Amino acid sequence: MTKTLVENCFSLDTKRIKNDLGKFRCGRENVEGMIRDNLLEKELRVNYWFEEDSLLLSANGGEPQRVLLYNHPLTFGARTYFVCECGRNAGKLYLTSPNGHFKCRKCHGLIYEINTINKHSPQGKFFYKMNRMIKLTNKSEAMKKIFYKGRYTKAFLRNLKMLARAGFSEKVEDAKMLLKSIWA
Repeated sequence: MTKTLVENCFSLDTKRIKNDLGKFRCGRENVEGMIRDNLLEKELRVNYWFEEDSLLLSANGGEPQRVLLYNHPLTFGARTYFVCECGRNAGKLYLTSPNGHFKCRKCHGLIYEINTINKHSPQGKFFYKMNRMIKLTNKSEAMKKIFYKGRYTKAFLRNLKMLARAGFSEKVEDAKMLLKSIWA
């Protein structure tokens, strides 16, 4: 039995609905929105709206699904989590098919693509390294800021750490040399 990969599913996290979630927290009524995405080579339309302490989701105009929201207090503000049907607080909910239900990764039995690679074979080592390179490169390209006040941003430094851990020391050395030349 093959398991479904996380990368092949539509995911919903609070970042996708951040603006509307902020309006909802401020007490505004009638906050609703729509997300368009490609799922399994079909367009997926997810309509959502808020009621009391929950989020209602409707994929492709189907029956709405109620998802409870949990606000975890932080020093400044709160972080919102979804409460899955199983009772877990989840940062992301996944939809495996356009007509399915939003559930956490554990409920759907999803695995990450990187976990399917046999890292002990020569081909697996190569595939693993290429997979990491592609993902880290895409993450680097998506960064809006690399410098802030003449220094690397925390996000960029975190990305450099991941690159070093993945074995791409050339990129890390290039970044160090760039910073040295700027400060010289």
